[in-house]
Parts: sequence; C-alpha cells; structure tokens
Amino acid sequence: MKIIFILLQREIKSWAFSSVFYAHCILFSFFSLSAMFLLSGFIEANEADLGYTFFRWHPWILAMIAPVIGVRSWSEEGQCGVFEVLGTQPIHMSHVVIAKAIAAATVIFISLLCTFPAVITVVWLGKPDLGAISSAYIGSFLCGCTFVAVSQAVCTYMRVSIGAFVCSVALCLVLVTCGITQVANIILGTFPELVWMTELLAGISITSKFEPFIAGRIEASALLGFLLLIFTSLMICQRVLLAQRGSDKNKLSNKFGFTYGLPVWCAVAGYVLLSLLFSYLPGYWDVTEGRRFNLPPAVVEELEGLERDVTVRLFATSSHPRFGFDLARYERRIRETLQQLNEESNNKVKIEILNPNVNPRAARIAAIDEVKSYTYDNGDPFMFGMVVESLDKKRVFDSIDPQRERYFLADIVQAVIDVGRVRRDKIGVLSPFVERSDSVSLDNWTAFNVLSKSFDLELLEIENDWSQIDIVFLFHSNVEDDTEEYLSERLKAFVEQGGDVVVMSDPLSLMSERFAGGGSLALRSSELPVFLRDRGISMRVNNQVFDALLSTERSTEQGLESDPAFLGLTSRYLNQTHTITAGLDLIHVLHAGALDIKNMPAYTNSILASSSEKSFLVDVKDSLDGTAVSVEGVGIEKNSDHPGFALMVLQENNRNSGEGRIIVVSDVDWLYQIIAGFSNGDGSIDSHNANIGLMQNMFDYLAGDRSLSELRKHSMAKRPLEHWNEIQQSKAEPYVAPLSEISKNVTALEERLQRLDQARRVGAADVERSAQIERQVSTLRQELLLLNAEASSLRSKREASIQKLLIIIKWLNVLCVPLMLFILSIFILQWRARTVRGTGA
Repeated sequence: MKIIFILLQREIKSWAFSSVFYAHCILFSFFSLSAMFLLSGFIEANEADLGYTFFRWHPWILAMIAPVIGVRSWSEEGQCGVFEVLGTQPIHMSHVVIAKAIAAATVIFISLLCTFPAVITVVWLGKPDLGAISSAYIGSFLCGCTFVAVSQAVCTYMRVSIGAFVCSVALCLVLVTCGITQVANIILGTFPELVWMTELLAGISITSKFEPFIAGRIEASALLGFLLLIFTSLMICQRVLLAQRGSDKNKLSNKFGFTYGLPVWCAVAGYVLLSLLFSYLPGYWDVTEGRRFNLPPAVVEELEGLERDVTVRLFATSSHPRFGFDLARYERRIRETLQQLNEESNNKVKIEILNPNVNPRAARIAAIDEVKSYTYDNGDPFMFGMVVESLDKKRVFDSIDPQRERYFLADIVQAVIDVGRVRRDKIGVLSPFVERSDSVSLDNWTAFNVLSKSFDLELLEIENDWSQIDIVFLFHSNVEDDTEEYLSERLKAFVEQGGDVVVMSDPLSLMSERFAGGGSLALRSSELPVFLRDRGISMRVNNQVFDALLSTERSTEQGLESDPAFLGLTSRYLNQTHTITAGLDLIHVLHAGALDIKNMPAYTNSILASSSEKSFLVDVKDSLDGTAVSVEGVGIEKNSDHPGFALMVLQENNRNSGEGRIIVVSDVDWLYQIIAGFSNGDGSIDSHNANIGLMQNMFDYLAGDRSLSELRKHSMAKRPLEHWNEIQQSKAEPYVAPLSEISKNVTALEERLQRLDQARRVGAADVERSAQIERQVSTLRQELLLLNAEASSLRSKREASIQKLLIIIKWLNVLCVPLMLFILSIFILQWRARTVRGTGA
C-alpha cells in the first residue's frame, strides 16, 4: 500500500500541472451544461429533475472525451522511458496500474465537480430529489472510470497516442450504443432469430447499467457490471504491460497465436459471460427521497391485511424479436414489484410468470383471460399483459404500456387490493346524468368507470333508503326548488350520522356544447345544497373563475387558443400538505366556480385547490356567448392581491369526530372523459393530468384508504421549478395593469361596435344616418386596431423580458465554470513553466 500511495502522489502531482487535465474539465463542464440548458431545455421543461436533461448526456460526452485521460496515463510513460526505470525497481506492475487508475478516477471526479452550476440552479429554481441526483452522479463517476479503464487497456496495445485515442473513443461509443433499443430493432429486423444477441449486447452495454442510477436506483447488477468491466480492463492492461516488459516471454500463453496470450482473450470472454449473468441479479438500493421504488408503510399494512389470496399472472413473450431492450427492462422492474408484493403480503399474492410462445398452457390461459396478442409477419404472437385474480374478482391489463411505467406501480397495487378485499364501501350517486342516454350519460364520465372498480356504486333517489350507503356522491345537483330543502335535510342527517358526502357542483357546464357538438345537450348550472351554506360553504352565483395565468390551450375552429376558463392547476395551487392532493402535479378544471369559505368554530376547512392570485370572476352569460374568452387582463377583481379563489375544500367537524366529512368541488367537467382521460379495460387511464388520481384520493381518504393515497403521491409526484414560475410572474407584473386596461377598452369598443351595427340595420333606409354610422364604425375599428397593436406590443415586451432573463441564466451556467477553469489553467501552467525554467537555470 505504501508503494501505491507514493506512486499515486506522483500521478496526482503530474495531473495537477497537465494541460490535458484542464482541457478535460473545461470540455466536460461545457458540453454537459450546454446539453442541459441549450439542447434539453431544462428550464422550459419546468421540472426539477436532472435525470433526462443533464445526466442522460454523460455517457455520450464521457465516451468521447474520457479516453484522453486513459491515453495520457500511459502514452507519455512509454515515450519517457519510465517502463525501463520501473523494471529496475522493486515495484510490481499491478501497483503502477492501480495508482494510475486511481489518479485517472480522481480526474473524472473533479470533472464532475465542475458541473456544480447544474445542481445549484436546480436547487435555486425548485426542490429536486437530492438522493436521485447523488445516485446519478455515482453512475456518471462509474461510467467515466469505466471509459478511462477501457482506454488505458487500449493504449497499452498501441504506443501511438492518436491511434489509441481514436480506437478508445470508438470502443466506448460501441459500449454506449449497443444498449439502445434502436440497435436491437435493427438487428432483430434483419436477423429475427438472433434474440440471444440482443440480450448479450444489453448485458455488456454501459447504457443499461447507467439508466437505473439516473432514476435513483443503485442496482446490484449495474454496480457489479461497472466494477467488472473496470477490473477486466485493468487486468488486461497489467497483462499487456507485463508482456511488453518481457517478463512472460517464455510462457506457453505467449505462443498461442494471439499477440499477448490467451489470458487476455479469456478475460474478455469472461467479462461478456459474467456481465450477462450479472444483468439478471436482483436487488437494488433505493436512494430517492421518500423511497419512491419501495412500497409505503401504509400499503404494506394493507397488503398484510388482505382478506383473500390473490394470483397475479404476467404474460410476457420475452423471447419475441419485438420485445426489445425497453420492454425487457420494464419486465424486470415489474417482476421486482411483484416479488415485493409477494414478500410484503406474506405470500398472499401469488406470482406466475408465463411465456405463451414457450408454454402451450400459458397460451391457453392467456386466451381465456383475453390478454391481447399481436402477430407480426406471420411469426410467433407478441404478448405483454397481466391478470390480477382472486376467488370471484378479476382485473385484466390486456396490454402493458411502457409509457405508463411511472404510474404502473399504483395500478398494480390498486388492482391487488381491490380483488383481495371482501368488503367494499358503497357509494350512492345522486345525479341528473343517471337519466341521460346521450353523450353526458354516466358511462361517458371517466370518474364512474374508475370508481366502479374499487367501490360498489348505487344510483340513488332522494326518497331512497340511505342506511347502507357509506358515501353520498352528489354530482351536479340541479333539483327543483320544491325538493331542494328536503335534499338538504337528508344530507344533513346523513352527515350527522357519520356518513361522508362529496358534492360537485358547477356554475356552468358546457361539456356537451364545447366537446360533444350538441348545443341541445348543454347542462344548466347547479348550486350547492342549502345545508352547506349553513356550514359556511357557498359558491358565487352566476360567476366563474377566469385565470389567464393558468389558462390552457384548447382546439377551436381557429386553431389552438388559450382559454382562461380552462385552468391547469400545478402543484403550487394544490395543497401539498394534505394527503388528498400532496404529490399531484397537474389538475385541469373547466368553467369552475368560486367557493366562499367562512370560518366557523365547529368546523375545520382545508382548501385542497385554488386558482392563482391573479384570477378574477366573470359572469356566466359572458362566458356562454364567448365575449369573455378574449379577456387578456388578470387582476380585475377588486382586490388584486387576493390569494386565489377556492375550488376544492374538505370540511371536518373538530368537535364531533363521529360526524361525517364533506368534500366540495366547484366543477364537474374535470371528470369528463375528454378532460380526465379515457378509461381502458384494464383500469388504466389515458390522460395527461392527475384528475382521476385526485378523485380516487378523495374517495380513498373518506373510505379510510390512506395507503392508496400515499401510493399515488409516491409514484406520481413531479417537482416543478416553483421559483422559476415566481420569477416569471414578477417579470410579467409590470404589464398586468396596462394589459387589463387595454382589455377593458377593447371590450367596451366591441360593445359599441355591436350597438352601431344594430343601429345601422335599423336605419338602413336613411342614407345620411347610415353614412354617419359608417364613419363612426370606421373610427372605432381604427381605435380597436391601435389598441390590439398596443396590447401585442406589451405582450411582446413581456415575453422579451422573460426570454432575456432566461438567456442570461442559461449562458451564465454554460460559460461560468469553463471560463474560470480556462483562466485558472493558464495561471497554473504559466507559473509551472516559469518554475521549471528557474530550476533549470
């Protein structure tokens, strides 16, 4: 060890005054940060996650510049005659190899440290998962060390530095690309029978080993794979150096036809076989915050308490040419999850892994379970599905989509718990949609399709017996005046007896008119029951929330149009401290009302979702005829600094724990299939928001299923760049008042034009009056054009100010460290040169 330490000191000192070291650090930091901010659009993505905007570039960058470290480690030694000197010293060649490997790893470590602006920026703009970032840095470090070790082995074969560098880069790029799905598809498309070849390439690839580190999983197979390749490369390096020194000239292994003996080739073959074997090793360390890849404690308790055994059958034709790398990795992840479910449930969850192309029994079971099968080019069928089954219940995932990997853990556990339960809570539904058979019937609302999987739904009448109901779901109630008081009395009594109530009302529901194409199907407004107003919860009558800050684009006849009535509520506007909404990232609501909440001593009100502080109210009639959609301004409400309007609220009695709880939502459209997503036969949802997840959390919370709420928070949470959103708002603040004023003037001018148009029609026979009206119309239109031009100019200035700040942040991150390193390297190298000249003199 003492010899290694002495040699390591020599290497570190040599690197400290090497231009190659500084060039590597400068290039790596510049390319990495450029890829993050300029190519991947980290800030535009608005997510505090460095995995796929920063770290995914590291294997490619390191493959092209890390070999210079390995080549420099040995090329200069051969030119300076160091090997001859070492041959006269009591130093084993392994000591030299280890010292150079550690010194090169130190260079990689320092290069990674030079990318600190990425971490500082993401911590400044958001709240990232520091555990996942640490894991990704470990993966990058191992990746860089691997490429250095490979290039050192190549360099010992070739004394010409340029040739060694080119060959090392080529070999490193091969190690990266051979694990990409497109490569497997090309091979299998040409040679379908070479499935084993793709598995072999995935085993030796750097890509398959590196990707788990990005996600925050330190897998045993990936860690051992990196260490195995590093060890194999260093062993080859040592073997070649020993042969070059002539210490093994008389051994038989040198006479077997290969340049440096069979041990080198045996080491390569051993690496290939062992890496393939290691790729199937189970086990990982979850280093993410909140342990995202492990089941929450509440879910574990739920699994331990399953009332009946559950069988999970995974159908995967893993030997099919179309399976590919992505599906193979996804299948292993699913197997890990299923194994975890089996262990945590004390073997109540039984697992069967079936390949229908190999096992005829599996093919028959798949046909009975109606798992989808695809045939390509008249070959073997392709299948990737799952069935969750108990004694009398079954959930079929007929086709598993890798794009839903983020949500699939929640899907599987939800299915297992649903079919493993004997008792289910009963939800009574009161809704005018019960009697509809058109596009707004209950079948077209994703909410009811999903709830029916986990609860027993019963369609209620006001006069029915509610004694067997656990939760009453009042969905868009618009009862007649003579029954409203009776309904309120029944709901009040139900809550006082311990029943829970979910009320979803809507000041304006244009779902059919806007999306189903039938104006006759449009729904009339609904109001909150009287007993809620007595408890301090009311909804603004004939008003709805507009919010240009949270507006969402939707398709119109004129193309994409930003609709301030179609709100996209990000995590900032969802209560992240409550179980129901914590961890959810995006909720869409359409034409929502504003809830007024009065503080009452007996009740605790938790606002679950709200609009932004720049939202305002418009009259329902204006929204109905479309005149308010063009309003650009925000902050028209009298109090422009209001905290936003409450859209969803939970009320609980803080004096009587036996009383039921109430959830009130001022929108119903958010659960329609066009907005919430379409429900598939396997229970999954095709959606771009978390609307259904939020609804499930509401009912699971009332039903006491804390475990499922935690699981959705666990697997679906995103981390937005909250501070960047605040910065954007502050930059846009000076333009809010002018744009609001212009919008008011535009609205007033449009109203005057409408009145003049009506007057022109009435007085069409009076030529002189018609001419006068035409002149007024022409003048107003010119004023309208000037106002629109002014508004457009202000919007351009607003966007330019935000874009200017964005450019400054990007280039400051990209150029700061490389420039500092460049200046530091010039200073150190010049000082070193003067010192050497002074010593020589």
